[in-house]
Amino acid sequence: MHLDVSRHFFDVEFVKRYIDILAMHKLNVFHWHLVDDQGWRIEIKKYPKLTEAGAWRSGRCTLWP
Repeated sequence: MHLDVSRHFFDVEFVKRYIDILAMHKLNVFHWHLVDDQGWRIEIKKYPKLTEAGAWRSGRCTLWP
């Protein structure tokens, strides 16, 4: 199953319930879409490089001419 939190906000309780429902149905693959191609948005103090390097794009997008 796939959960796209990069485009839509879900609170912690929703995510926990979602994972519980996956387990109930014996689904063992969870794809958590945290970011889009625009870059990393969440600041995590323990991993400052994620924001320093991942929040910025250099050059033009290769997907769109």
